Amino acid sequence: GGGAYMCTFSLSLSSQSSPSHELVFAGKQNSEMLCSLTLTNTSENTLAYKVKTTAPTRYKVRPNLALIDKKSVAKVHVLLTHAPGDSLTSTSVAQDKFLIQSYVFDSSARIPEQRDLITFWKSLPRRSIVEHRMRCRLLYNVPKGPVSPKHEELKPQTVSSPHVKETVVFGSHFAGPGVEAQMSLMAGKVDKLVASSKQLSLRVRRLTRLNCAIVVLLILVLIFSLVY
Repeated sequence: GGGAYMCTFSLSLSSQSSPSHELVFAGKQNSEMLCSLTLTNTSENTLAYKVKTTAPTRYKVRPNLALIDKKSVAKVHVLLTHAPGDSLTSTSVAQDKFLIQSYVFDSSARIPEQRDLITFWKSLPRRSIVEHRMRCRLLYNVPKGPVSPKHEELKPQTVSSPHVKETVVFGSHFAGPGVEAQMSLMAGKVDKLVASSKQLSLRVRRLTRLNCAIVVLLILVLIFSLVY
């Protein structure tokens, strides 16, 4: 219930890991809370980014991975949902973390298509990825509107280093508390249940055949003992 609340957050990433920052989610209890992350690629080459969280069922990130052209900006929309049974408290949210990973391509590198980014990230060596970790903080009973959390904008270490400026904001285009994302999550769970059911059915059929074979064998042994 309740309307959408928004908070903005800015930070910079360089080739050096930055200190931890907080993502502050502000609003009224049981309301969906929005935050918008603006990613700016200040390098001379295309950049790939990926956003991860320790609580994927609580936070919906769209898109969670994409490409940014050189000297361009991209928006990432994050939604903090309040699912039934989820104890959404300041203490529980403070345990959640976000990780933003970035990778700048060489000028001669082949740039993957959007549909190939999942495979691309799996193949990347860890040492070539720049990471920035962020904690989360929840504020209740905050007036509706933009909230600017305290933060320190990090400056690039050197001019030659590739940088990504980032801001976190929740997208207002979400219709309800993450309906689309929750349906996608539910579909994944259903697929897993169907696969498990098929495996269980296969095992039952195998056990049935084995039991039939044992019964036939016992009957043959009984007949043999009676005859001889």
